[in-house]
Amino acid sequence: MYKITHKETGFSQYRNSKDAANFFYKNKQNKYKIKKIKEYDFTELEDVLVTAVSMILVFVFFYFLLWTFY
Repeated sequence: MYKITHKETGFSQYRNSKDAANFFYKNKQNKYKIKKIKEYDFTELEDVLVTAVSMILVFVFFYFLLWTFY
């Protein structure tokens, strides 16, 4: 499994070895960064989930705070 990232836009995609070879045959390789991985990379998803859960907790906290003192 390979993670292919466009250097200018930061768009990343995951491909197996056959698809990655076909992709680089059809596209210029100097525009992309390639990284061999063992499984999918969920680090970006974890950041989004932590942010979403934090925002929800803040809203719930202020809801109860306003409900208590109103």
